[in-house]
Amino acid sequence: METLALIKPWTLLVLSLTWVAVAPAYAQNAGPTPAQRLLASQFEASAAASTDLLNLAGDAALERARIALDQANALDPTGAQRWWMAAQVSRRLMDPAGEKQALRHYVKLYGSDDVAQLRLIELFAADKQTLDERIALCGKFVEGPSARKFSAPLRSRLALQAALMHMEQGRIDEYQRLVALALQLDPANQAAAAESFRAVADNPKSTTQQKAAALFTLFHANPTDPATHVGIGDTLMEFGLYAQAYEWFTSASMLTRSKGQRTDLPMMHSAVMSMWGSGQVDQAMQLLNAVDRPKPIEGADADAANGQTTPTADPHGPPVETLMLKAAIISTAAESEGLDELYARIEKRLLSRKTEQVGPEELTNLVWARLLFNKATGSVAPVIERIEKIDGPQPVLRGWLAARNGKLDEARQLLAPLAESDPRAALGLTLGRTLDAADTEGLALLQRVATAAPYDLFGLIAVSKLRAAGVTPQVPADAQQLSRLFAQVPPQLQHIYSQTGQFVQLRLKTDKMRFGPGEPIELLLELRNVSDIPLSLGPDGSINGQVYIMPRAVLGGATQPMNLPGFVVDTHRQIRLAPRRSLYLPIRLDTRDSGVNYLLAANPEDRVQLDLLAILNPVPTRYGSVTPGLLGASAQVRNLARRPTPISPEAIDAALAQVNSPDAVASMRAVALLVPLVPQLRDNEELEPLAQRITDTVNAAFAGLDPIRQAWVLSLVGTPFVNDEKYNPRQTYEPIFTAAADSDSELVQLALLAFSKFVSEPDDPLLTAAMRGDNPRLKRYAEATRTVLERVKEQQAAAEAAAKAAEAPGDAPETPAPPADLDFLK
Repeated sequence: METLALIKPWTLLVLSLTWVAVAPAYAQNAGPTPAQRLLASQFEASAAASTDLLNLAGDAALERARIALDQANALDPTGAQRWWMAAQVSRRLMDPAGEKQALRHYVKLYGSDDVAQLRLIELFAADKQTLDERIALCGKFVEGPSARKFSAPLRSRLALQAALMHMEQGRIDEYQRLVALALQLDPANQAAAAESFRAVADNPKSTTQQKAAALFTLFHANPTDPATHVGIGDTLMEFGLYAQAYEWFTSASMLTRSKGQRTDLPMMHSAVMSMWGSGQVDQAMQLLNAVDRPKPIEGADADAANGQTTPTADPHGPPVETLMLKAAIISTAAESEGLDELYARIEKRLLSRKTEQVGPEELTNLVWARLLFNKATGSVAPVIERIEKIDGPQPVLRGWLAARNGKLDEARQLLAPLAESDPRAALGLTLGRTLDAADTEGLALLQRVATAAPYDLFGLIAVSKLRAAGVTPQVPADAQQLSRLFAQVPPQLQHIYSQTGQFVQLRLKTDKMRFGPGEPIELLLELRNVSDIPLSLGPDGSINGQVYIMPRAVLGGATQPMNLPGFVVDTHRQIRLAPRRSLYLPIRLDTRDSGVNYLLAANPEDRVQLDLLAILNPVPTRYGSVTPGLLGASAQVRNLARRPTPISPEAIDAALAQVNSPDAVASMRAVALLVPLVPQLRDNEELEPLAQRITDTVNAAFAGLDPIRQAWVLSLVGTPFVNDEKYNPRQTYEPIFTAAADSDSELVQLALLAFSKFVSEPDDPLLTAAMRGDNPRLKRYAEATRTVLERVKEQQAAAEAAAKAAEAPGDAPETPAPPADLDFLK
């Protein structure tokens, strides 16, 4: 039985195309005829249907789409969107020549598409034999005499590409000049900003302020990138600016959540450290406790810890580093309740591997866990000895052990010589001291640790002890400069995740709300940057650019709306959306694979009311719906209406009279009106003769039609408009299929393969005949179709096997035995 995946493509995009060619009229003498434009739309629909099978059939689906698009563009080369589709198909098929040809046609029709122009230039550059030739080509567009004909964002991307090629050649000066030029042309070029930051960060001579300035530029290139917010937070943490760092980690977490993703453990770990360092101990413990739940956390809700999103908990518990951080916070608090139990978990995790698999790093972690939290220190000495056999003397570990055992003089002898260079040694010298306001030496040691290792467990312990002693930890002078630099970031940019309305708006516009039968249902989508800063557009940009359209319909006299399949519109037609500027894209509802066209075609006699919801940058919710994500927005259009087609014996008689009309469009419109009625008329005994008149007329007329109209008829009669097993088009229109199979017209033969519902088995005679024929294009199409059908059969068989397997009782999984204990550590 044919699957819905194969029925749907040839069902959806049909009747609504039939009345389009005359509006707008093709006024020029040259160009496609209205009949050619109608048929081109049908082949475009067939191509779109084939791409729906991409995940199932791969290159075979793409090959079918490419051939259908080639035919559509041959019939009507004025459709920009078709050329764009052809370019994407060729790219997926790794056919640069085909992609280049399609893009050249596309940019002639739609010259404002920076994305297509950039890709076309890249394809021409790839044809060059040497890097210098590619650099020269990019240079023409960046700084050549005609460079200003191209947009600044486009030139910026090409400048960066040239810079990277210069880097490969070792020309550092040109690399630096062109990276700077790329940023000058477009400050929203995040890749150029990242390259500039990398160059500064990798230069050992760069100052802290230079690195911070480069990071500042990177942030302004794309304020929606969580990684940049994390980078700023990390930089602030390195200077002990905990409160300011926490704000950036929080914004990174919220941005991640706005993208429909989960906060990862490293980001959470950094956030907890910034909370602890800034004195937010309760909030830090609240987040740690949420991560340390025994079961996976459902959903993507933010915890009460000031909006920090909790990562999904590991069923085996968080990593040792997280448990150590939690234990350190507890151990420095006034009440250390729960530390014994937590330490036991740390010990168990560190002892979870077999003896021969334990290395010095894990053994060192075990020793530090015992020393930091003053647990089981009597068994530490043999472990230190084992470490020393591998890594040499461990004076810091031995100094800490002496201090924990009350041997403070021995501890000082071991740790004091290292205190200037090793914060752990300095912190060890504070063990056993009162650490109050009178202990100036002890407080000085804590300050030294806090300054030397602010982004480290030992440094944070020192900070916590300073706060407990009533002392505010000091930060160096350059830290204050850093703080002032990032304090210049406007709050609406740092918290851009909650400021969507101040940056982006989405609108759906239409000049009319009522449409006649078969009349094109067109809307205009407007994406507007309402802010004062440029915003990059695309998958890696500030604005994602994906718009999900969700249609609902009310049919006839029904009271409840029905949800129709949604579809995605990609607005990535520009590289950057300038401040206070808009991007416009037309949307044609009645030709999309969205269910709207099927509903219109299958119900010509009913009034259809449509409501549309458009969501920019959609992300899924836990309830199975979608919502606007980061810099997302939504727009609605309600109460669009398609008037019903007046169906009467008089109207049918008039249409029958037009089937053989010399006017191609009138003939095609008549067939498009009549053919969908046949299944419905056959359901009524009184109207059965009328259905027979239609099929007799269309069958008789077919042989006398030109190839364009024959292909059009095939696109209709091979498509059931209802899922009615009693309606067998191949029997109903047998004379048409026989004549088409014997036709000498390549167009007719291709239409028979592309539109016929009856090519549903891999061994169909139509496929076999085409594969044995002399026409290479038909042969390729038939071979690809056979592969698609074989994949469908395989999928059906796999689904049936899975269903049977689900009914059979399964064996309970075995529980693996725990690893052997490390006896020598007991």
